[in-house]
Amino acid sequence: MKSLNSSDNHPSPIRRILFLSAAILVLVLVCYSNRVELAGSLWRNAGYVGLNKALTDPTDSIIKKSTESFESVLALDKKNMSAFHGLALLYILQGNETAAVESWIDGGITADYLIPFGKNARLARDNDAAFLWFDRAVRVAPANGDAWYLRGQALGQIGRWEEAISSYHHALEDPTVSLNEAAAGDILCAIGWTYHWLSQPEDPQKALEYYMLAGDAADFSSADLEADCLYKQAELYLWQLNKPEKAIQSYEAALQKQPDHVLAASALLSAVYQRDGDFQAAEQGFLELLGRFPDDKWGYIQLGNLYSSAGDNEKAAKTYQQALLVDPDDVQVRQRLQNLGVFKNDAK
Repeated sequence: MKSLNSSDNHPSPIRRILFLSAAILVLVLVCYSNRVELAGSLWRNAGYVGLNKALTDPTDSIIKKSTESFESVLALDKKNMSAFHGLALLYILQGNETAAVESWIDGGITADYLIPFGKNARLARDNDAAFLWFDRAVRVAPANGDAWYLRGQALGQIGRWEEAISSYHHALEDPTVSLNEAAAGDILCAIGWTYHWLSQPEDPQKALEYYMLAGDAADFSSADLEADCLYKQAELYLWQLNKPEKAIQSYEAALQKQPDHVLAASALLSAVYQRDGDFQAAEQGFLELLGRFPDDKWGYIQLGNLYSSAGDNEKAAKTYQQALLVDPDDVQVRQRLQNLGVFKNDAK
């Protein structure tokens, strides 16, 4: 057995040199790697600083410098997604959508990366910008069904309803397309809604056809969306097709799917009152609903309408004012109050 004091436990000079050389090599590689990473970060930051300037001052010199910064990043790291995205945004500033899409594809950027930009634009009520982002998403990833669905929604919001329907059908019918978060029922209902309210002229029969197809599909991404589709179908029955019994059935079906669907609940109470004429039952129903959902503007409006139809203008006015506390900018409620003499004509 070898002793701990054996000479074999002491490395030879050659082994020491080899060990030291390996250590130096590792240190050099680490330093080089850190230097490359640091340089890449600096170039990337410089690129985005230039990009932010170009958003307000899109001069050729600023765009050129920013482009050179992102290209320097890619010279060090050919797969840097952030640099590819920065270049794409610069191409957009120059009006070159095709080059932007190519940059995203080259950088491995997917539709899922671009879709949130469209959703943020939609939240900001910039529907034109939302469409552009969703359209870019489908160009980057034509097989992404969610992007086609969202693109259809945005097209509908900017008045291009025929293109919206085409986008929805593409999401549903193209065999190369697959859905992730969206479901077939969501899209069929969106087509129904487009024919219901957005098409010129409106097409109630087509709307009903697609609402019913959505219900038959029984494939929604959430119970909320399924209930909302049934609510829209009920509204169609009540207002466009003059079928109050069918409307009541659809309102009830919506509430079975989502008991907290306050629009369906208040609309159902109103429809049943129109059918039965039972004022006390309707009033009690609305008061109970508003007890559960005190911020339900539509509940107050429907209850105010109930009082107004019964000739109780004082209660109607007080109830409309409650609705106005929930939504001070509701023009129709203000008009109702003006009609009751609460507001003068110049009141805002």
